[in-house]
Amino acid sequence: MRRIILVIDDLESNRDIYSELLESKFKKFKVKTVESIDNAYDFLKENSHLVSTILTDMNMNQNPKEGLKFIESMVRKINQTNNESIIPIIVVTAYENKEIERKCIKFGCFDFLVKPYLSSEEVKIFQEELLKSVTNAVELSKSKRNWQLPIERLILENWIELSKEIKDSIVKGKLLEELVEDIFGNISDWNRYKTNVIYEYEEIDMLIFNHKTDNFWSRYGGDIILVECKNWKDRPQRSVFDAFHGMITRRKQDGCRLGFVISLNGFTKGFVKASKQVPTTEGIVACLDGNDLWQLIISDDRSKFLEQIIVNRNIMK
Repeated sequence: MRRIILVIDDLESNRDIYSELLESKFKKFKVKTVESIDNAYDFLKENSHLVSTILTDMNMNQNPKEGLKFIESMVRKINQTNNESIIPIIVVTAYENKEIERKCIKFGCFDFLVKPYLSSEEVKIFQEELLKSVTNAVELSKSKRNWQLPIERLILENWIELSKEIKDSIVKGKLLEELVEDIFGNISDWNRYKTNVIYEYEEIDMLIFNHKTDNFWSRYGGDIILVECKNWKDRPQRSVFDAFHGMITRRKQDGCRLGFVISLNGFTKGFVKASKQVPTTEGIVACLDGNDLWQLIISDDRSKFLEQIIVNRNIMK
């Protein structure tokens, strides 16, 4: 049977708009619309195993203050109804309020989107954000990871926060470093690491002691793995590659053979080309952009996902 995207909104016009937009993008899914939370509960009792994500208005005939209580209650009841896997919930509202947004995310919502009022350009941007959010939510629903674990929930919350517009580059950079630490530091046999360390007069965001014993990680991972996070608006250039690759080669005697660079906005062609051209015997620089980071988060086996990144981009050139 087809998977379902559930839309909850008391206004028929909104339900029609969402239905048309989602059906045009997610052709393999059925879009089910209901006008009340009670109808949603009734539907989920019999069909929760088929629902991939839920898109809901926050207020639905209630004022903004009551809307928050409504969302908390809905998330709790839906989690109780669905015992098999996570159902990501996306809140769509006309009321922009950062405090309410943070609380919704803490309650367990996957995303919080604000509907525009005015220009067609704003509407277009909103629709693109909505489709991207639903795409990620659908992917999340397929993941076999246990999102009830505190560390997994923290990773998901930090990713959602990082996906929002953060004007303070220092705050964004800190959040990215914390997210990467939680992801990499909880991969099997990488739980011994240091962050923000000065290593031979050079600052490194994360230094991992690799204790994996399988053939791949023993051969390519070495004893020490370096990780660097870049939250710059501009994509890292070839000069950034040269500097980071130099860090790896200068620590070759310590067993360093591999480093990861994470850049949410991607990399320049010069950086990517250099990462492919350098022989693996001289040290591997693996690149992860924002999409790679998201796929890593939802991957059932994060170690295997990183292995495939290295094989496809650095070894099989």
